[in-house]
Amino acid sequence: RSLARERLKEWTVKFCSEPLRWKVLELTGDTNHNERAIDAADILICTPEKWDLITRGWRDPSISLPPGESKSSHRYVKDIALLVIDEIHLL
Repeated sequence: RSLARERLKEWTVKFCSEPLRWKVLELTGDTNHNERAIDAADILICTPEKWDLITRGWRDPSISLPPGESKSSHRYVKDIALLVIDEIHLL
């Protein structure tokens, strides 16, 4: 989590200013964001455990989703252009 927080601070400075103006969002066990915030983010900084949790069953419509998420949820998984995971051995 501390590594994710470091990246959030660094990348917010680097990518949120001109000319890019990207939105950077942290997804860890300490954060809770709705589907709209995740969809709006250009960069997601995520722990391996949180990524596993939010993407589990994204292709299986029979899996029950957490409250507040619709069946159209997780479309951001399909929109990933680049995924960098630190400590992947934790999954």
